[in-house]
Amino acid sequence: MLHATNSPNAPAIPEVSDLAVAERKAKKIWVGAIVTLLGTQVIGGIGTVYLAVGDPSVAVIPNYYKAGLNWDIRQRNLDHFHQLGWQVTAEIEAVDLEMGHRLIKLHLKKGQQAVGKQRISASIYHHARGNEIYKLNFDETNEGQYVAICSLTQSGLWQFDLSIEGDQGIAEARFKIDVARTGTTECGFPEPLKQVTEN
Repeated sequence: MLHATNSPNAPAIPEVSDLAVAERKAKKIWVGAIVTLLGTQVIGGIGTVYLAVGDPSVAVIPNYYKAGLNWDIRQRNLDHFHQLGWQVTAEIEAVDLEMGHRLIKLHLKKGQQAVGKQRISASIYHHARGNEIYKLNFDETNEGQYVAICSLTQSGLWQFDLSIEGDQGIAEARFKIDVARTGTTECGFPEPLKQVTEN
């Protein structure tokens, strides 16, 4: 509704009630925008907390701060493995349904010669369960052949972090293996990843 004015050329002035309606509409729009933004932030925060706590595939590296401080030492150990000219072959057998575990064999070689008398430990985890880390110590059964039993039975992508200690010092190797659901899976490192399944 508009006020009449004395001058025919003067602009029409809205009534107070029209201004109040427009102001209320503007308030609703801005308040709604603010509430929407705040709600989105809260929902995002809740989702982040859920992923961090509830989803096992989203895992923080254990002792990540210490690992960051020791990054140069870790890198030197990884380089040392390649400098030694070693190769490791991992053999992961099918799940023993009765015992609920897998037998893991490692063959350590330099060229065609087996490398024995090493102390090998490993941290192994499934990429879908990064917070479930299995610590293994391998026993040498034959020269260059090391064996351990692991209760990780799930097939899929496994991460291997090996530490090999002997007279040469400490060498480390990191590799992934796509473990088959049935049969035996074999992978050579640093050769390209391969998978062998025996039914």
